[in-house]
Amino acid sequence: MHYVELPPFFTAAKRLAGGISLCLPCLCLLLLMLTTPQQAFAQKKQVYDYTTGEPVLQETDTIYPDEPRRSQPGERNFPFMVFEAGLNAGLSTGYELKEVFPFGNGVEFMLNFNPFYNNKLFVAPIMSFYYFTNYYDYATQDNLIWWGFGAQAKYYIKDRSKTRWNAYPAVSVKYNRVTNFLSPRPGYAGNTLDVLNGGGLSFSLGAGVTRNLTYLQVDYHAFNPMTKIDKDLQAQFNVNSGGLYEPYRFNKTRMGFGFLNFTLGIQLPVGRR
Repeated sequence: MHYVELPPFFTAAKRLAGGISLCLPCLCLLLLMLTTPQQAFAQKKQVYDYTTGEPVLQETDTIYPDEPRRSQPGERNFPFMVFEAGLNAGLSTGYELKEVFPFGNGVEFMLNFNPFYNNKLFVAPIMSFYYFTNYYDYATQDNLIWWGFGAQAKYYIKDRSKTRWNAYPAVSVKYNRVTNFLSPRPGYAGNTLDVLNGGGLSFSLGAGVTRNLTYLQVDYHAFNPMTKIDKDLQAQFNVNSGGLYEPYRFNKTRMGFGFLNFTLGIQLPVGRR
């Protein structure tokens, strides 16, 4: 057998072809990995529970409890509108009010708006109703109704979309009307007698804490309404005088209706982003 020596360029070409045949499967595999959609590594959009302040756990999610959810710029995680309803109870601090009605209770309603994306400032129209009562004598009770409407602002210390517990200061201004009247006590019959009425602006300053959808707020109402005796009551005074004297004149009087108020309420999200 005779050995034939091949030209050098033929030997180099053969080696190159062998190298390419080995690298070609690797190149195809790499190209397939680059062109195939990487669904397994894509970040899944997180589902958010507005009522608890935490993300909803999905089947493929890995949740780290100590890591808060971070908002993207321009993202509103907390609802745009929140309806609030609360029960009020408190102590009278104004001189004229506490002399007759040391305690009172009532309700309040608000529709809070979240105007900015930081989920901290909330402004709301507010309506409140208070009722005070005390016994005038064995058959008669003294009643005071105090209702008002206005605006309230709260500023939460933390982003509401990232925490269950939060705290806030609150301020409000309202226009109020008051009506004082006598009525029969339960078990007795008789007519209702209007005593006085009036109104004016009230201002309140307070603070509160929230947990999820409940809140507890304490605030002080500064309220000094201008009041006057009811017209029918004035007429009765003058009739009883028998016409022997000049008609009684009753001037309007500003009274101290300061009130320390405690509110326990719930929050119901209305709008979603």
